[in-house]
Amino acid sequence: MRDFGEGFSRQGLQLSVLALEFCDKPVWLKQVNAIDLQYLKRFSTGYLGSLVNYLIFLIRERPSVVFTHLFKASLIGVIVGRILKIPTVYVRHHITEQKLVGTCIHVWLDKLTGRLATDIIVMSNAARNWLINEEKVSKSKISVVNQGFDFQNISVELKKQVNYQTILKDHNFNIVCGSRYTPEKGQAILLEAFQLFLADCPEARLTYFGPGDSTWLKSLVKERNLQSFVNVLGPSDCPLALFKDADIVVHPSLVDSFSQLIVEVQAVGGVLIATDIAAASEQVHNGVTGLIVPPNNHKAIYEGILSLYFSEELRQNFRKSAPNRISAKYPLELMIESFVNIATRLANSPRN
Repeated sequence: MRDFGEGFSRQGLQLSVLALEFCDKPVWLKQVNAIDLQYLKRFSTGYLGSLVNYLIFLIRERPSVVFTHLFKASLIGVIVGRILKIPTVYVRHHITEQKLVGTCIHVWLDKLTGRLATDIIVMSNAARNWLINEEKVSKSKISVVNQGFDFQNISVELKKQVNYQTILKDHNFNIVCGSRYTPEKGQAILLEAFQLFLADCPEARLTYFGPGDSTWLKSLVKERNLQSFVNVLGPSDCPLALFKDADIVVHPSLVDSFSQLIVEVQAVGGVLIATDIAAASEQVHNGVTGLIVPPNNHKAIYEGILSLYFSEELRQNFRKSAPNRISAKYPLELMIESFVNIATRLANSPRN
């Protein structure tokens, strides 16, 4: 959102930010002076209250275009946009997550949001194909806009973090997995693969980090008697340094549309194994900048780890090839340009 706001401001477009749930203004929002902050609201968490407050705000301000993100805000946003005949863009960040972790009503509401939106932005061709083939959304309303990254800022942040990375020990073969703690992210599948790998490499260590409740994963580690080999940590202050310093980073997720982690690992020259879901095969040049393995398959992850363990040359090739390719493929400027073009087109279109 910070980059999104700065990009719109540079194009002379005014951006107001709405939060549907109680929250403090994020630090970055206070620092971006170009964004109009006076309309940042804190609405009720109830659907009806949020919808009414959203409606009042849009009637008063009459924006040219509304961009909506995430499940609840997107549903409310497209309904209000329809009522007031304001072009509304649904920025869809997921593909199958509602189907895997939600209920039938969540899946139906997801489809309804897509049908009510004026346009839909997705982050990958995989997401576009899913919407067309599975949710029967019209091709004409879907735009693929890859998420852009400020790679210069990533480089600056990495330099800051390197001195604070003390978790990984040089005498171990270190495998790292960073993501939100939930079974849909595949941490348990990686644990099975790691246990197999220990027989080949007793000095191996696995480090998990990320937000969320990790109790369930710690229990699995204890059940397998792997406490001496596996760390289950909270969010890290130095994730980029962990990605760079790890011998291998594994992203075993089952529910991504476009993975920011996959881009960041390659940007810092990390050695990556990712499961073949959604946009992973678009983000990783298999065998050149990382390895792609079948999802939900611990033996495939194990074989990927083993192949990289025995090939120092391949690991070094990944470290050299990935940063240049990934920075050329996902520049921040291209994402901003695409969003601005869509906003301008919709703002200049006749309203029904």
